[in-house]
Amino acid sequence: MIAVHEYHNIRVAEYAVKNHLLNREYIVARVTEHHGKDTVPFNLIAWQVSGEMTFIRVRSCRKGSSKQGFRNEVRDLSTLLQSHRYPGSIHLWIYDDGIWKQYLILLGGAIRIGEFKNARS
Repeated sequence: MIAVHEYHNIRVAEYAVKNHLLNREYIVARVTEHHGKDTVPFNLIAWQVSGEMTFIRVRSCRKGSSKQGFRNEVRDLSTLLQSHRYPGSIHLWIYDDGIWKQYLILLGGAIRIGEFKNARS
């Protein structure tokens, strides 16, 4: 079970990214559904009228978070991309030390495609 403070941080992070995307004319849905014992592996689904769907996992880091945790997250998302279960791109947004870092997940890893100081702007 997720600790209350972690749950609060995840929710705040989700809404910050959602607001950032809404300000850039995306349509954004927050994922809240569970499938049996497994949860949906994304926090948000976003798209523009003329573009593809983007499945987004949002995370915030604490000081001293390990790079191994990031590698595991990327590996898991890359495996999801390989499954072709989700039609569109997969992104990982991480809030770390006051900066949002946006990564595009690829078959063998991830590349940073954006960085924002405040996801609400």
